[in-house]
Amino acid sequence: MAEENNKVPGTVIIGCKLANGFVMELIESPEFKQGLIPREAGERVVIHGANTVSTQSLNPLQLPFGRTTVRAAFAAEWFKRNKDLPMVKNGLVFQIGDKASFADIAKERAALETKLEPLNPAEDLEAGVEADKDQLARLTKGGGRRPVILEEA
Repeated sequence: MAEENNKVPGTVIIGCKLANGFVMELIESPEFKQGLIPREAGERVVIHGANTVSTQSLNPLQLPFGRTTVRAAFAAEWFKRNKDLPMVKNGLVFQIGDKASFADIAKERAALETKLEPLNPAEDLEAGVEADKDQLARLTKGGGRRPVILEEA
């Protein structure tokens, strides 16, 4: 049995800052044959994104990375094949051995931008475009913590 802060034997932790995560998949390449041959689906692992942080008992302001435990051999092969993807090269997706190291790297990389961040209507609108302040006030009723579903009148 693994200790709370150490890794489970034979696994690594994948950190992902992409909001919705992604699917890691290893597809075996068939030998070349004439014509188009569809590839069979390979082993797949759903990687949690940054939007799952609050459901994993983490503070999204401190650690804005989703965390998924994956078999080490699978992760090593996936990263080997996909080392040139921008999300890997730019540090938005990484693998690490234990939770303490995950937290350190996530804090280090918290300021990285995915370019998929939500707009801030108060700051990010183009010149001449205004947010509907009444609608924003209704949606963020209660101090702006979470949207409120309004009842129809």
